[in-house]
Order: sequence, then C-alpha cells, then structure tokens
Amino acid sequence: MVEGVLLISASALIGSMLFFAIVVAPIVFKTLPGVTAGHFLRALFPRYYNWGLVLTLIGLSAAFAVSKIPIMLLAAVATLLLYAKYSLMPEINASRDAGLSGDAGANRRFSHLHRRSVVINGLQIIALSAVIAHVTLL
Repeated sequence: MVEGVLLISASALIGSMLFFAIVVAPIVFKTLPGVTAGHFLRALFPRYYNWGLVLTLIGLSAAFAVSKIPIMLLAAVATLLLYAKYSLMPEINASRDAGLSGDAGANRRFSHLHRRSVVINGLQIIALSAVIAHVTLL
C-alpha cells in the first residue's frame, strides 16, 4: 500500500514534468505572442512548483515506511523545487525583464539560468526514476 502511494506520486510528478516540457511550453510559445506567453508562464510556474511539492511531499511521507534511499532522493527533489521556485525563477524573470529592456548581458544570463532550470528538471526526473526503480526492485 505505502509503496503504491510512493510509486503513484513519483510517476505523477515525472508525468507532469514531461507533459509541461513536451506539450504545454511548446504550445504556449507557438500560440501566444512573446509577452503574453511570458505572462502566462509566470502565472503558471508557481503552480507547477506547488504541484511538484505536493506530489513530492506525499511521496516523501510514504518513503519513510519504505527505505532511506527514496527519502534522500525525494528530499533532493523537494529542495530543488524550492530552489527553483524561490530563487531561480525570480532570477530568470529579472534577467528576462532586463533583456527585454535592452540589456544584452541579461539575455546571456537568462540563457544560462534557463539551462540551469532544464538541468535541474532532468536531475529531478532521474531521481524520481531512481525512486521508482528502487521501490519496484524491493
């Protein structure tokens, strides 16, 4: 039972992350003008991170009945979600705004920070996949 909760929460989070990256973001940038797409994503990202935190905390609460490995991996995922929401996203938004105001250096910073967010998402997906593999191999 507890393992099922852990598997469902980790799988749902991976699915959500992939759906956002593969479906939502490309559609937003294809169908909305640049400034509108930016406003939409700025409204969406806090909810995206909150959803990720809810799923991670559900999985983390179940992980305490399973083993230390999923606890450590999910704690890392939660920490990265908090970092992305409260530190990285404000920096990304500020650099984007500065870039739109003509600051060429800000555009480079935006690209660097965006790459960092993509790497973090990839690491989170790897960690969540490791949680699923660990639980299924118990």
